[in-house]
Amino acid sequence: KLRTSLRHEPMKKFACEAFASLDGRGVSASLRAADGREVVLHVGTRELLRDCGARALAPAVEERARKWEAGGATVVFVHAGASRRVGAEAGNGAAPGGGATVAFVAIEDRVRGDAAAAIRGLRARGVDVYMLTGDTERCAAAVAKKCGIPDAFARVRPDGKAAVVARLQGEGRVVMMVGDGVNDGPALAQADVGVAMGCGTSLAVEAADVVLVRNALADVDAAIQISRATFARIRSNLFFSLVFNGLGVPIAAGALFPVLRVRLPPEVAALAMALSSFCVVASSLSLNTFRPAPGGGAAETGAPAAEPRVVVGA
Repeated sequence: KLRTSLRHEPMKKFACEAFASLDGRGVSASLRAADGREVVLHVGTRELLRDCGARALAPAVEERARKWEAGGATVVFVHAGASRRVGAEAGNGAAPGGGATVAFVAIEDRVRGDAAAAIRGLRARGVDVYMLTGDTERCAAAVAKKCGIPDAFARVRPDGKAAVVARLQGEGRVVMMVGDGVNDGPALAQADVGVAMGCGTSLAVEAADVVLVRNALADVDAAIQISRATFARIRSNLFFSLVFNGLGVPIAAGALFPVLRVRLPPEVAALAMALSSFCVVASSLSLNTFRPAPGGGAAETGAPAAEPRVVVGA
């Protein structure tokens, strides 16, 4: 019916006179119809509906919206006819009021096929995994359960993501933040290690310390394994150098001569120092043979996944 109506009836043209992006809530716009009539539109979250003074949704509509959210979809509401735009100047600061919620759109991002396996690999290595999202708690819980994430923060605004990272750092944790959007930029900069997906926005890539070129979540686990192997090799090289020089320098200086009548010739001492440097360099170059172990393994079977803990807001 809608398609037939659009085909036979000319659509009214509107000119956009004002537009505003409301961080974490949606957008608002003032449209002017050809006949001079003004229409105020708000498109966004439930919070934006409350801010523009919308009436409660009809029970049937509310039930359908919650059903979509419980399945992991983000529900975007369309409100038309408010007395003014949210964020526009108002004398008493009251909600605009008026109008009605005329539609909602359910948008669902398909969970990446490698997400659950990547999360299992990280947790198997002792990494605590959290999810930060601006979606509702029902949507956050559904996605977190699919991916095997035990803790999630829902309804987090863009500036709130950096606040969550700072809170975790305040608990003495070393935080790695993985993101790809403009809203992730402040959190990527706040984290001890920021990781951006190669397909992410330029802001996320600039703010991150590591960029995953292949856009594979499994590479997050690989990056952690490589960093741990590198620092383990650094520590072993330092230990070897300290022990070697701690024993070799006194012997070369003649510390054993009074007791054992043993003296290290200068040319042997020089060769020993060169050998020490060679061993350290060879040990470091051996990292080229390191290959990260695949993580995740087969999906867990048996008992259903536990319900994730969801915290609302930052």
